[in-house]
Amino acid sequence: MLTETLQETTGSHLRLNKPHTPQVMTDKKVIPKGCTAFVCDQALTMLSYHPDKKKTKFVQLMSDMHDKPVIEANGKPEMVICYNKTKGAVNAFDQMCARYSCSRKTRQWPICVFYGMLNAATINAWIIYKRMQKDRGQSVMERRQFMMNWQKS
Repeated sequence: MLTETLQETTGSHLRLNKPHTPQVMTDKKVIPKGCTAFVCDQALTMLSYHPDKKKTKFVQLMSDMHDKPVIEANGKPEMVICYNKTKGAVNAFDQMCARYSCSRKTRQWPICVFYGMLNAATINAWIIYKRMQKDRGQSVMERRQFMMNWQKS
């Protein structure tokens, strides 16, 4: 597998309404508040976590990094803590895409994919530009201005 050669791991949030998810993992009556349920196989671990807090939603995660069900001293599963530590970059990227995007309304999914790739390329180019400018000790232009200049070239 590619993840074995690169020694990469994956962890993701799951939606409750997916048909391939076991019913026992999505039933809030089976997993009361403050409890966690795990399903493990050779490569993946799935977690359903129902926090104690009133407004906190039912959480489902899947990971290939965690092979044992571990609950930390604070009562949270280790998978949830790891996910919360690493989700910041994805949220920042999504926020950047939402703020300045080249996407346009379309019904054609290949065009949507193309716009997503273009947004990712623009953000990555701006991050590289920003790093290079700081290393040189030069001022950095705002991302919107960078996008406008990039469009003109």
